Amino acid sequence: MISSPKPGQTVQVWYGPKSRNRMPLHGRLAVVLVPGNSRPRNHLISVDGHKVIVPAGNLRKATSELP
Repeated sequence: MISSPKPGQTVQVWYGPKSRNRMPLHGRLAVVLVPGNSRPRNHLISVDGHKVIVPAGNLRKATSELP
């Protein structure tokens, strides 16, 4: 989990095992546009040109491999 991403940082959207089947963004690489700094800590990211707001707990360091 990334708690304080920086604007422009590449991250990976990641969900838990129980919900990842229903989440179309699971495993996708994204770029942080606006990091959140107050409660709730949500971040604005860009995935393939689309802007999406994601909770901080669903971001991790970018990796090219999926487990």
